Amino acid sequence: MPDKIPQDQPNSELLRTLFAQNKSTKQFESYYFGPKGHIETTPPCTLLQAAGIKKESLSQTAISALESIEEIGSEVNEEWSKFLWSLSAFTHIQDLFDCPMQDGDDIKSLFQQYYFYYESRSILVECILSWLEGLYIASETLLRPFLEFSLYQNYYIRVIRDSGTYKPLEKYFKDQINPGQSKAIRLALPQDKFCRPIRFRINAHLSALSNISQHVYHPDASTFQHRQRSLGHSIDGLIFWKDVHMILECALWMYYVNFPTSFFPIDIMRKFGFNGPVGIFADPWTAQIIKNSLPPADYESFKQYAEPYASDTIAWGQAYPDLSDSSISETWNAKEHGPCPENLTLAYYTHVARFRATKAAFAFRGTEKVHQISPKAINLLNSFAGWTTLSKHKQ
Repeated sequence: MPDKIPQDQPNSELLRTLFAQNKSTKQFESYYFGPKGHIETTPPCTLLQAAGIKKESLSQTAISALESIEEIGSEVNEEWSKFLWSLSAFTHIQDLFDCPMQDGDDIKSLFQQYYFYYESRSILVECILSWLEGLYIASETLLRPFLEFSLYQNYYIRVIRDSGTYKPLEKYFKDQINPGQSKAIRLALPQDKFCRPIRFRINAHLSALSNISQHVYHPDASTFQHRQRSLGHSIDGLIFWKDVHMILECALWMYYVNFPTSFFPIDIMRKFGFNGPVGIFADPWTAQIIKNSLPPADYESFKQYAEPYASDTIAWGQAYPDLSDSSISETWNAKEHGPCPENLTLAYYTHVARFRATKAAFAFRGTEKVHQISPKAINLLNSFAGWTTLSKHKQ
C-alpha cells in the first residue's frame, strides 16, 4: 500500500477499482457445482469450474491456451478426467473440516486451524493461472509451497486432534515458527505401514521441487528446451497439468488418510437438514468425486484403510432417522436467508456454498502488527553506502 494515495480520481480503471476495494470489507466467494443427473455418470467439471476461476478474468493468451489444453486433454480423456476430478476433490474436501471444541486461548482457532488449506487453494489457483499465461517457471515454483501448505495443514490437523488443544497452532501464529519439515512429515500421518509410501512420496516431491524452486537448476530443466522464444507457450508446457496432477494427488492422499469418513457417504440433508454438524461427513456427491479422483485399486486400498477409523462415526450419523421434506425445510434459517427454496437439492447446494465462504472468512487471519519501515532504514537498503554500514554493524 503506497504511503500517499492520490487525492484526484486516478486515470487507470484498475487503480480506481483497487482504491475502492481498500475502502470496503474483504469478500470471500464460494461456489458449488452439483451433479448433472446421476452422480455415477456425471462428467467432471471443467478446469475453470474445478479451480474456481472465472473465464472473464482470463487474458486472450490464457483463453487460447485453455482451448488447446482441453483439446489435448480430450485425446487422453481418462488421465485428463482424473486430473479434473482431483481438482474437484480438493475443493470438496473442505466440507469435511470439523471444528471441535478444544483447549486453547483463542476461540477463533476453531476456524483458523484451516488457514493452511485456504492459502494452499490460492497458491494452486495462481499456479494454474500462471500456467495458462505461459509463465511456466512461476507455475513450477508454486507447486512446492502448495505441497508444503498442504503438508502443514495435515500436520496441525493431527497435532490438534492428538493433543486435544489448539495451543500448538496458536504458538505458531504467535512466534511464526513452524516445526521442521521432517517433523511435519512424521506427524502429519499415522505411524503405520500404510502411510509409509505416502511419506516417501511427500519427501520425493519436495526434494524434486526444491531443485527448481530453491536452487539454480540444470540447463536440462530450462523452459528454453521446449520453447521457440523466451516467453510464450509450448507443446510441452501445455501438458504441465500432468505435473500439477501428480503434486495435487500427493496432497489429496494426506487428506484422504486424515478424513476417513470421506469414503462413506451420508445423505447429510436427509439426516440433519440444514443444521448438521460442522464437517465430519461426506455427502454422496463428495464421496463420488473422491472415488473418481483415484484409480480403482487405489480407491479400494484407501477405503479399506479408512473403514476401521470411520465406522463408529458413520454408524452414529446413519442412526439418525430420515427427515421428511417439510422437516428439512423447517431447519432452513429463513430469518437470515429468506424463504427456503422449494427445490431442496438447490437449497442444499446454496447452503454448502455459503458455509464454504464462511469457513474461508473465519480461517483468514489479519495482520496483528503493521510493520512500518522507517525512511532511514529504507535509505540504508537502497544504497551501496547503506549496505556497507549494515555489513560493518553485523561484523
